[in-house]
Amino acid sequence: MKNDNETKVVNDLTKIFICPYCKEELKKNKELICSNCKRNFHITDNIPQFTDIDEFYEEKFIKPFRASIISKIYAMLLNPRLQYTNKVLGKDKNKNVKILDLGCGGGNYFFKKENSEVYGIDLSVTALKSAKTIYDYVAQADAKHLPFEGNHFDYILSWDLFGHIPFEEKDSVLKEIRRVMKNKAKIGMFIETDQQNDIYTFAKRYPELYQKYFIEQDGHIGLESSTKVIERFEKNGFKIIFAKPLYTNLFIPTAEYIKRFNNEYKEKSTKLKFFINLFVFLKKLKLNYPISFLIEFVGRKLDGFSKLDDGPIFLCCEKTNQ
Repeated sequence: MKNDNETKVVNDLTKIFICPYCKEELKKNKELICSNCKRNFHITDNIPQFTDIDEFYEEKFIKPFRASIISKIYAMLLNPRLQYTNKVLGKDKNKNVKILDLGCGGGNYFFKKENSEVYGIDLSVTALKSAKTIYDYVAQADAKHLPFEGNHFDYILSWDLFGHIPFEEKDSVLKEIRRVMKNKAKIGMFIETDQQNDIYTFAKRYPELYQKYFIEQDGHIGLESSTKVIERFEKNGFKIIFAKPLYTNLFIPTAEYIKRFNNEYKEKSTKLKFFINLFVFLKKLKLNYPISFLIEFVGRKLDGFSKLDDGPIFLCCEKTNQ
């Protein structure tokens, strides 16, 4: 049986979205047309496109975060991003609230709960075709220009977005996020940062490789310290509720080691080469999951003893009256 959202047809997109640039209402013909600035926006598979296709992201991060039994067990035990997201939502996750997933990729089944109304934006139309089977409404848009009325959302959720935003655009993005949030609305974000742990210390010894495999590979062009991130949010009218450092030590998923170091890096260290080859071998035998489970279990326990700037952070904050 198909997901209800998969068969859902939104007949009037003008009731949901506004022009992201001048914030005026839209009219619909074959396309969406701004009633004020007259910009035209294409519609693809009932997905409004408010920005140009970004070829870098079009085929990246397109798989949905699924709520399978294995995923649920993993999430309960080892996924701090989901654990903290649930803490942000609290009891409201099953109530009639509006949630915006910024940089939603292929969507997240854990974000869609009973009576909640979930919206997703992303740069990738390919990813949004998946996300629209989970969420109520999706649109191709960037975080600087959100196609929503002000004071619209009770919660803003985001995993792995803020580190992709250029430094010079971060404040503008936060101002736009704040605009669409209701008073006292909350943000729950997992934010990639410029880290001070042993992994990053080693990686930065080789600037060209660091640029290639830690920055350019995923588009992490806006990495800054967790301390700087918090200062930025506070400056832009948010009250910090909690900030938790995650993945702060050597005990990270084996897949992450393979992704970052199964390349020229492993020739820089005999120990690293041994472990990378071991992790690749275990992956071929499909033994990487139980090994990674044990590694992460230890790592997540140790995160609680780490300093704020030792890893990426999960940030929970609230819109103030500023």
